[in-house]
Amino acid sequence: MKRRFSNCVVLFGLLLIFSGCGEQNAYVPSPPPEVTVALPVQQKVTRYLEETGSTRPVEMVEIRARVQGYLDEIYFDPGSEVKAGELLYEIQPQEFEAKVKAAQAAEKTADASIAFAKAESDRQKLMIKENATSQQKVDLAEASLKQAEASMESAKATRSQAELDLEYTKVTTPIAGRVGETLVKRGNLVGDGIATHLTTVVKYDPIYVYFNISERELLEASKGRPEGKGKRSDITHVKAFMRRVTDTGFPFAGHLDYADLGVDQSTGTYMIRAVFPNPDYKIVPGLFVRIRIPMTPEPVDAILIPEVAVLSDQAGQHVMIVGDDDLVERRNIKLGAKYEDLIVVSDGLNGDEQVVINGIQRARVGAQVVTKSETLKPVEGTLDAVEQSPPTSAKETPSAAADQDAAPNPATDSAAGQPQAPAADPEVEGKPADNQEVPPAP
Repeated sequence: MKRRFSNCVVLFGLLLIFSGCGEQNAYVPSPPPEVTVALPVQQKVTRYLEETGSTRPVEMVEIRARVQGYLDEIYFDPGSEVKAGELLYEIQPQEFEAKVKAAQAAEKTADASIAFAKAESDRQKLMIKENATSQQKVDLAEASLKQAEASMESAKATRSQAELDLEYTKVTTPIAGRVGETLVKRGNLVGDGIATHLTTVVKYDPIYVYFNISERELLEASKGRPEGKGKRSDITHVKAFMRRVTDTGFPFAGHLDYADLGVDQSTGTYMIRAVFPNPDYKIVPGLFVRIRIPMTPEPVDAILIPEVAVLSDQAGQHVMIVGDDDLVERRNIKLGAKYEDLIVVSDGLNGDEQVVINGIQRARVGAQVVTKSETLKPVEGTLDAVEQSPPTSAKETPSAAADQDAAPNPATDSAAGQPQAPAADPEVEGKPADNQEVPPAP
């Protein structure tokens, strides 16, 4: 019975083997992946130059003791507003008052000496006419009078210096602004051989921003602008916009105020200064800020694409485009300013290319794809600059926004030569900002 069952099992297995040998596996190729493409937006934009600068006060004064003495009084609260000429400190005045009195007494003594010398000189002149004295005594009397007059001048100078030193015991501020913390407390000796630093007064409104641009940027910014005939070359007509680290957009508006006399050959840069109103003291000295100025007096034609369509690797920034044969191509580009969700392509595109804006991870160079077209909306209203992210690693994979419906294995994609990082920082040209109106370029 067992032997018969075993034979049946063997026979059934042989039947399965022979039946399988008669069939062949049929390979069914996968359909081409689908990607979303769009034509770049072509419209006029204002090109901006954006640089990092530092804020400095228009006026800043170190308040120092000009005479030696003990600090008697402090008349201000640190951080408070002070007016020009306002009293800040007082040094004990008794010693200086005594010096003034001594100088006044010396002046009276000199005045008496002059009166006596003049009388003696007049007497000698009368006596010489009657031959009652010698010429030597006349000359001596004249010399004594001149000496007394010189002593008077010296006494007056000593009195003026004593009065000035007494005035210096009252330490005032020469400018209006905000006063800092006192560096010396009451009862301490100040001015002992040096002009002791007591505090600092800073004028916050307006405030300066100093920044440097390269020689190339200077020449580009000069194109299309009328040459100035004055000493300042009409630079004050050029608007400037500024943002701090935590700001969105460029909320502070001002204008250029000064440009250096020439390019610094050691650095190849050109120093420029801008001035900004600062009535609320929102900008303090010493900040590192981003400053933006128009590169052109009028808006210029530009090609814009979504920022999520830009990739970056060791070879540079690029996009994927789809040709007429539905094959994917790589196109190297150079970037400019960012306007809302779009970014300017300064070189590499003509404007008639089908740029892949979604499904980028499926768009392999040389592969055939199925395209789904989408129309990009141009930026509405006045174009505005925003800060862009710093450059990312060349090996970074595209963001999820670039491909919301595909998430392949990054290791597999990298091995297959998949495009990698999204766009990073564009060239220094300025970056427009979210929901902030920018005045027209000068």
